[in-house]
Amino acid sequence: DVESVNEDVGTVMLRVFLDTPTTGENINVIYAASGNVTVISDYEKLIGLITIPADESEAFIELKIVDDNESEIDESFAISLASTNLPEGYVLGESIYIFTIVDND
Repeated sequence: DVESVNEDVGTVMLRVFLDTPTTGENINVIYAASGNVTVISDYEKLIGLITIPADESEAFIELKIVDDNESEIDESFAISLASTNLPEGYVLGESIYIFTIVDND
């Protein structure tokens, strides 16, 4: 699925989730963005690590969209997710999210 967001939305919360809550251990998820957007002028740098706490099934990545004054085409990018310590039997809900930033100028 592709999620469209307006350039002036400010912040988008990206839900990272497991099919079931963890049992007793934190789950680390690495995330990184790629696509035809430009870091800083379209969104803030998006690469890092998020932790789904023990006994929980979700965590959120805060994605900040930059509202510039340039008239431009709508731009798309993907955020890829991978776990560094996902126990056998658990499933990461999504491994990739695709966004389109809709220009408002």
